Amino acid sequence: MDLTKVPQCLISILERVEINKLNMCEGAEIKLATYFLMNSEVLKKLSLNDSRMANEDINFYSGLFILIKSSRECQVFFLTTCR
Repeated sequence: MDLTKVPQCLISILERVEINKLNMCEGAEIKLATYFLMNSEVLKKLSLNDSRMANEDINFYSGLFILIKSSRECQVFFLTTCR
């Protein structure tokens, strides 16, 4: 996956992203979420669904994603299902 090029539509149009059945333990998913946060200037909502994510992981990624997001309005949601 080439993450060096950013399409104009991602920068100026994309407002919502939802990633289901996510595996945050894999590096690719973290890179993808980071890519959207860093490059979408109008992103309002990023929802990540991973039923296996522990609370300490959610706290870590929440703090990390706040630091790297390009859009001030963007909210990051971690959706977890009952285990």
